Amino acid sequence: MHTRVEGQAELLVRLLTKRFGPLSADIHARLMQATTDQLERWGERLLDAESLEDVFDDH
Repeated sequence: MHTRVEGQAELLVRLLTKRFGPLSADIHARLMQATTDQLERWGERLLDAESLEDVFDDH
């Protein structure tokens, strides 16, 4: 059974892959180890991001 965080991470993996192409193992691991807050923040950034780097840039 998946936890809510795992489900969020898997959804974000699918969305990022659809938008930007295959994800590196490092990005995939980062997503699977993320907190709910991080996943939500990255998910919101996905809407406006022009690149994968924009999604994860904390500056």
